[in-house]
Amino acid sequence: MLRSLVRGDIHPSDLQTEEELEEELPEDYFETVCKATEEGDLGVFSITAPDGAEYLYFKPLMSHSYARILAVKDNAEALVCDQIRENSRIYPRPVPSQMFLEAPFDFDVPTLECLLQSIRRKEENKDIKFTQTSSGTIFLYSDKYLDDDLAEFLAEEQEMRPLNP
Repeated sequence: MLRSLVRGDIHPSDLQTEEELEEELPEDYFETVCKATEEGDLGVFSITAPDGAEYLYFKPLMSHSYARILAVKDNAEALVCDQIRENSRIYPRPVPSQMFLEAPFDFDVPTLECLLQSIRRKEENKDIKFTQTSSGTIFLYSDKYLDDDLAEFLAEEQEMRPLNP
């Protein structure tokens, strides 16, 4: 539409007001468009947050991993647990706790310590485990995807060769 305006193919007086557009559109227009894009391979994907909220993102402009981060950004505990589980499942690797002090997480040390203690106490997070390397670095992993011995080995290896984001 903007290109047509610039080229002079249409005149601003030909454009409809927002109210006129709303009168022409069916009430479920947004839902219909979303459903059509999800059914086609148009690069629009859906992600469901732990609270059940559904978000859409455009894959050419955003990675699935970053969309997952944004979907739980207001729930710090879910954000940390999701990242730990995702790294354990996909890569597979434990993550250094310091990762959560950097962008895009940006927790401060006291907040992260409280958060990790809270995660440790909850039954639904019983798969989240901690391991400490010989130099004292704490790594986190999910035992749903990594067994304890492998996680300990990978943590030691990662400390020698830093994590590739």
